[in-house]
Amino acid sequence: MANTTIKIKSSGTYGSIPTSLEPGELAINYADGSLYYGNNTNKAVLLDISGVVSGLDKEVQFNDSGTLGASPGFTYNKATQTLTITNLDSTTISNVSIRLNSSYTHANSAYTQANTAIDNAVAMAIALG
Repeated sequence: MANTTIKIKSSGTYGSIPTSLEPGELAINYADGSLYYGNNTNKAVLLDISGVVSGLDKEVQFNDSGTLGASPGFTYNKATQTLTITNLDSTTISNVSIRLNSSYTHANSAYTQANTAIDNAVAMAIALG
């Protein structure tokens, strides 16, 4: 490896990503702890040695091993397009349960209204002979 001068750029703005870096050039974002290097096409590439994906607030990301964000409790299989959720806490389970119960109530109400309409139609057909 030839002697190379290492250049280090830096930013304190959360989520800031360098637009380009020379091959071997480094840049660090100390606000979010990201380290970037320039590849052979002058592209800034995130140096990820943790193996754990983490994103910005309100962002959902998954890596090629299927881990979502920084939580091993969420995994996504690209081949089968299946999201698996494990190790949920009671608050999350309660919120999901409330939404499922609400969906069931609405579906049941629609079912009841449809049956009432059918019953009324049958009664009208019988009455008209």
